[in-house]
Amino acid sequence: MSERKQDIEAFLDTYQNLIGASLAPKQDQLIEFITYHEKDKTSPRKYVFITSGKMNVPLERNTVRYISNFSTGRRGAQSAEEFLKNGYVVVFLTHESAKRPLNILEHVNPDSFMLNEIDGSVSFSSCNEKLKQLLRIRKKVKDEKLLLEITYDTLFEYLLMLKFICKDVIGDLNLGRRAILYAAAAVSDFYIPYDEMSEHKIQSRNVHDGKLEIVLSQTPKMLKLVKSEWCPQAFVVTFKLESDVGIIDEKVKQAMQNYGMDIVLSNILSTRETKIYVHDKQVLEEKVTFDSGQLVEKSSNQDCLEVELIPLLCSKHNRYMKSTLSESAGSSMIN
Repeated sequence: MSERKQDIEAFLDTYQNLIGASLAPKQDQLIEFITYHEKDKTSPRKYVFITSGKMNVPLERNTVRYISNFSTGRRGAQSAEEFLKNGYVVVFLTHESAKRPLNILEHVNPDSFMLNEIDGSVSFSSCNEKLKQLLRIRKKVKDEKLLLEITYDTLFEYLLMLKFICKDVIGDLNLGRRAILYAAAAVSDFYIPYDEMSEHKIQSRNVHDGKLEIVLSQTPKMLKLVKSEWCPQAFVVTFKLESDVGIIDEKVKQAMQNYGMDIVLSNILSTRETKIYVHDKQVLEEKVTFDSGQLVEKSSNQDCLEVELIPLLCSKHNRYMKSTLSESAGSSMIN
């Protein structure tokens, strides 16, 4: 573990030196946002830090080409909406191209828009109850400053922001068990180290025998440090999405036992929109299997799975916070 920790820190130090200054304004904005909500000590807020969307792995230092992975950010955006409905302050760390929470256009038929040719104003020809509810939530979120969106592009930006959120925000600002880290971003498993990148655009004339060979390195597993060092008290939720059901059991087991995740949400690519299994460290069975978790399914009268999933996670988070109070009370009685 110690050697692995050194590798992770060396990786982060390299990219902090290269791009850290460009992230400083976003980090300052994040600190200001949390400080605003922490001013009222009489009513402590609950926070969820959601990571969402894909990320790009540059092939060149002056990037023209990159490798990307599959994610629209839909799950993260819909989860953010449900957490807002359940009273959480939401920090939404997302890829620049990913879907965003509370986006009216995601819920409106384009044919519902009407243009007034005289004054140029736009109105809706129809407004159903779901849209009205969304508009009410948007107003509340804006008025009470409940949502902060921060964007990233590359794997390196994402990982530096992840560390900052965990260590400098959740950890150093003492959010403790009031904070959920909901890691829904599709993290790239491989990358090209900076010192191995081409300085400029890779030229086709440099390709041998019509083939371009690229050697990728494995991305360090940051989750090792999330619970062990950066924010050990936070309630950490991660995802395991696979296309092969035969390997997902081991992936879930590793996340729970090796990384100390509180909740692992597992699903299969083909049914990811309608089914997900919730694996809870507090009720973990001896034998961890894909279907040993609590099954959550999208109901026929709901737009998305997250309507069922997020209230369940909020309930588990509340139990997690109360368990700390119980442990503290028990410790005081013993002493």
